[in-house]
Amino acid sequence: MKCTGCGQKIGKDTEFCIHCGTKKQQRKRIRPLYIWLIAGTLVVAVLITLLFTVIMPLINYNTAVTLFDGGAYETAGDKFRELGSYKDSVMMLAKSLYKEGESDYEVGNFSDAIEPFSELAEMFPETEVLVDDAQYMTGVALAIEGEYEDAIDALEEVENYLDASELIEAAENEEQEPFIDEAISHDLPITEEEVEEIVEEAIEEQAGDQAPGQQPGGHALADLGELSDSQWLLDAA
Repeated sequence: MKCTGCGQKIGKDTEFCIHCGTKKQQRKRIRPLYIWLIAGTLVVAVLITLLFTVIMPLINYNTAVTLFDGGAYETAGDKFRELGSYKDSVMMLAKSLYKEGESDYEVGNFSDAIEPFSELAEMFPETEVLVDDAQYMTGVALAIEGEYEDAIDALEEVENYLDASELIEAAENEEQEPFIDEAISHDLPITEEEVEEIVEEAIEEQAGDQAPGQQPGGHALADLGELSDSQWLLDAA
């Protein structure tokens, strides 16, 4: 190596130049900055991935479950819908739609029950009967309220469902008693347990096409029990 002072050749282990006395400069080992930049970028990328694929979905799922348990079925359904196939969100969305429709149904808001039941039927066609039934009972409720023309229009949309054709004739004659009898004795045609079975069968069928080890989540349903008497009937009487 050469002296930085005079340019003469000096020994590698020499501390001072033997020609001019200049102290030999030591080369400093500098750790490349780009290594730290790459490492930092990788750490940030991993943290962002964890945030959006693990942490946020879990928080949103737990929030949706809390809403469902609190009876906020529509809001819970919106969140389960956004979660897609995360955990048992498909099952929970189906349950939320059913419970939302059932809640409207039990208080006589049959027309409001049509929307959540319709979305459920789009996901699982075997539940289409819930839509027909809500439409049918919409006509029944209208007739009980004396709105016979509107009742006929509602019943004509499901003319082949149950006794719709007979009730249309009763509405044309403005006979209220058949509608009251029907309302008193009528229940939802599909229970929550049956909806669960339909959803589980669909999930199992879909799981057969997935890679080994991938299993869609399941969630136990609470017992539905007997439907309570419709309060709207007492109000209409």
